[in-house]
Amino acid sequence: MIRILLFRYLPAVAWTAVMAFLLTMPGPYMPGKIWSFDKVGHFVMFVIFAYLWVRALGLSRRAVILTAVFGILYGIGSEMAQKWQDSERVGDVYDALANLSGVGVGLLLAARLGRTDSEGANK
Repeated sequence: MIRILLFRYLPAVAWTAVMAFLLTMPGPYMPGKIWSFDKVGHFVMFVIFAYLWVRALGLSRRAVILTAVFGILYGIGSEMAQKWQDSERVGDVYDALANLSGVGVGLLLAARLGRTDSEGANK
């Protein structure tokens, strides 16, 4: 039972912890750039985040809703935290949009791949 829980949840929990570290570490601020490596990084981080959490929670409607809510809160909250922390990082609305877009794409990816997995299992 413990092995199943670790195998199921550990990737999502570990990735969430890595993201917390990356999103709060000091770094340069790139104001006003909508398309930059920074935004792509935010987008990709949140795609992986949403995908892993939906898979961990079981590919259900409830899993999608919980992941969407937590992803939205985490995506916006991380930018607000950057705005308030005393470091070189600054919250950015474009980063928040990249975060939220990543959550959406991650949810779609998990749903699509989950449907493909279940269709293959039924054959």
